[in-house]
Amino acid sequence: MGILLQDRMVQTLLSSVRLWLDTIVLKKAIYLPLFQDKTYIRLMKTFLTVLILLLCTVSYGQLSLVNKDLKSPIIKSSSISQDQINSGYVPVYTSEVDSVISVLKTIKALFVPGKRVKSEYIKYSTGNGEFNIRRYRYEKNDLYSITFSSKFNGLGSAIVVSNKRDSYKKTLGFIDRLIGYLEGAR
Repeated sequence: MGILLQDRMVQTLLSSVRLWLDTIVLKKAIYLPLFQDKTYIRLMKTFLTVLILLLCTVSYGQLSLVNKDLKSPIIKSSSISQDQINSGYVPVYTSEVDSVISVLKTIKALFVPGKRVKSEYIKYSTGNGEFNIRRYRYEKNDLYSITFSSKFNGLGSAIVVSNKRDSYKKTLGFIDRLIGYLEGAR
């Protein structure tokens, strides 16, 4: 069928239906009166038809391909190629875009001039992606190196949100642009 079944709820539903069908086949004598009822048969045909249509129309593993420079529009796809990685795209599951935005807002709250974060290294996970933040301590202010990396089927890439040489203003500006860019992927 070519459908990626990554949603655990659908996998659980499919295994339940498979178990139910196996039980009917093995213990046919117990359920035989049910199959003689035409209403039950119509109901089961409708249920199985809806289930099959649902599985065929719902797109699993939907990706939003985010450009590192935030210049090209976000591409919706079900996979990513090495050429797209080389062109500067980072795979982000569409279902995880909200969590990436949420983590970006959390990171933005860390950037208060004069305020120091205690940890040297912070890691935020967004499902298949992760933010790595490294703090560099200086006398007046701390500077940060922030990267977001994501993988899909062994292919991955990263966006450098902040370099340790970037100022607070430049970092906050890029985070705001990235949040606005990702909100277009919803």
